[in-house]
Order: sequence, then structure tokens, then C-alpha cells
Amino acid sequence: MTADGLASRPGGLSIAELASRADSIALDALAILDGGKPGSACSGDPTARAHCLADLAHHVRYLAQAARSPGDGALADYLAWLKALFDRLGFRDEGVVASFRAVGAAATPLLEAGARAAFERVVEAAAAGYPRAGGAGNRYLAGHVEGNAAAGAYLSALLEGKRDLALEVAESLASKGLPVRDLYSRLWRPAQRELGRLWHLGEISVAQEHYATAATQYIISSFYPRLFAASRTGGPTLLATCAQGERHEMGLRMIADWFQAEGWDTRYLGADLPVRDLVAEAGRVKPAVVALSATLPANVPWIEAAIAALRSEERTRGLPVLVGGIPFMVSPELWRAVGADGCASDFEEAVHAAEDLVRRAS
Repeated sequence: MTADGLASRPGGLSIAELASRADSIALDALAILDGGKPGSACSGDPTARAHCLADLAHHVRYLAQAARSPGDGALADYLAWLKALFDRLGFRDEGVVASFRAVGAAATPLLEAGARAAFERVVEAAAAGYPRAGGAGNRYLAGHVEGNAAAGAYLSALLEGKRDLALEVAESLASKGLPVRDLYSRLWRPAQRELGRLWHLGEISVAQEHYATAATQYIISSFYPRLFAASRTGGPTLLATCAQGERHEMGLRMIADWFQAEGWDTRYLGADLPVRDLVAEAGRVKPAVVALSATLPANVPWIEAAIAALRSEERTRGLPVLVGGIPFMVSPELWRAVGADGCASDFEEAVHAAEDLVRRAS
């Protein structure tokens, strides 16, 4: 796919600006669906129509980001995510394909001439690729705890509401000599990924997911004294935060802990931080590296805006920025497109990348 700039062009919108019009475009797309196929899934009761509008707006945001992401990975990942969800809900492929084309028909006339062809290509690629997005190649159908008995037992305990039993699993591994920091990669990361997969497939409830995540945060915090007692001190400072609007903060929280265990002075700012506050804090703290994370592709524009804001301020202009999250994993060149200095996909890679950025900056 192609990248598109942020500014509006004469005669129409840029692809980046489609996201701000997602709700109105969804209304137009719904009208197209109603006109083309009366009695479709989108023409049912008000609740069904509301869900349909939400899905159409979702298409607008994700197809727009896919069009702006280098390569085809962003689109392929969205189709895999959607296929796993919609097959569970019993949606027919032809209906989903029709919804893509309705979004294309509603959005394309709003775009400036240079962006129309790019967005049309993404829409047609989505329509062609969606029916093939299921099966063994779909990563949203693949489990994360197979062959990992401890992670499986840990997650099972949490899903049964037995936090103390899950804590015992973690304590057992530590008592057998596993370093506390390795619990992150061997236990908590695979368990959280499997938790997300089960929720996405509708095999567990939202309440179970929330309980398990909160319980894991509690369990991890109980290991902090041992984790940090064994870590070095006096290292460089990492300032880490998730994109504004991002609710998936557990991954970056664990990465920040890992940095702390490696001797860094970590300042984790949590999720939903406005850009201006990030820039102000970065200017105050002067970290060696700023780490930004987005799990949802729709939040990548915040990453881009945050980096641009950091670069625009004299006191933060030279700070190295490391990015991570699913959008950057599935589109390996995206980190360059948003203006970052590096990218990482796991604990070890993040620390090595940050250390490299510090060396290059010195």
C-alpha cells in the first residue's frame, strides 16, 4: 500500500483525514448497503443497525490506516482479526465483502484525486483477501500456551477466579530458580496473549478478561521487590507511554518493568496521555529514550503526531523515540514512516534497541 501525508489537499481529503469522518462515512455506506440489498443484515432492528454502523466506521479507520502503512501487512492483519471475529458471529463472507465495497463507494468521492486510487486498491484488496483470511494461517486462531504447561495452568486458575492459585504457579517457577524477569516472557506474556485471543473468539467474557488482567497486574507487583532488588541502578532513563485512546497497556507496562530490571530508570506514564503532556514531561525529565506503544492501528496517528510534536520542540527535538505494538510488528517499515528512531517487538529486542539508540546519541 502507499503512505499519505497528514494535510488536507485541495479538492478533497487526504487518506489520513478519513478517520475523522468515519461515522458520517459509515452512514453513507449503510445507505448504499440498504439500497443495494434490502433485507440485508444491516437493515434489521435498531440495535443491529447500530452494530452495523460501528462495524462500517471501524472499516473506514482500519482501511485508511492500512492504506497509509508500508506494505500489505497491516491490511492482512486486519482481515485476519476480522475473519476470526466475524466467523464466530456467523457473518457471511459476501456480506462483509459488500460492506468493504460500500465503505469504498462512500469514502472515495471525498478524497483528493491522488488518494482515491490508493484507497480503492486497499478496498479491493480487502474484498479479495477477506474470504481467504481464515484457516491455519490466521494468527488470531493460534494458541499461545500450547506446550507451556505453567502458562496454561496459570491462565486456567485466573479464568476460574482463583488468583491465589495463579500466584502459586508463578511462585513455583521462581522457587525452582527461574529469574523473576523471565516470568514475564515465560508466563505472563503468553498468558496475556492467550487471554486476548480467547476474548476475541468469544470463549470468555469481558468480566473474565478484566479480572484476569487485573489479577496479573497484582501478581506482577508482588514480585517487584525481588525483581528490582536484583537489578542494577544508575542506568539511563526511559519515558514510556501508550497512545491516547489505547486501552491495551499491559504489554508496555511489562516492557517498562523489564527495562527497570535491566538497570534503567523507568518512568511509565500509563495509557491515554495527551500529546502536549507527553512533550512537557519529556522536556522536564530529558530521558535517554522515549518509548511509545499502540496496539490498535487506529491509534498509529497519535504516535505520528506525538513524534512530530517531540521533534518540533527544541528541548525534546533530539530525544530518540522507540515504538512498538502490533501495527509495527505487522508492517515492519511503519516505524520509519511515523518518524521513529527504532522499533521492537519483545522485551529483549526493546532493551537492545534502546541501548543502541543511546550509543548512537552519545
